[in-house]
Amino acid sequence: MRDVNNVHIGCFLINPELTGEEIGKKAFQEFINLIFQNESVNSSTLNVFDYNVEIRKLYEKVGFKTVNVVETLMKNTR
Repeated sequence: MRDVNNVHIGCFLINPELTGEEIGKKAFQEFINLIFQNESVNSSTLNVFDYNVEIRKLYEKVGFKTVNVVETLMKNTR
């Protein structure tokens, strides 16, 4: 059953050359604020790869909580 009051964020990308400058955090926070301007929205969800620790930290800083972790077979190739 689909939750019509939830917005799932499928993808949010920032130029990797701009990471570490708080730009991603500010942009993501504004995006979240925009989502919740719609009064019918009461939650938002997203998925992130288990190895992407930095982006998980960003999501937690803006209020997301880890509900479930699914390990992937892929490795971080950076």
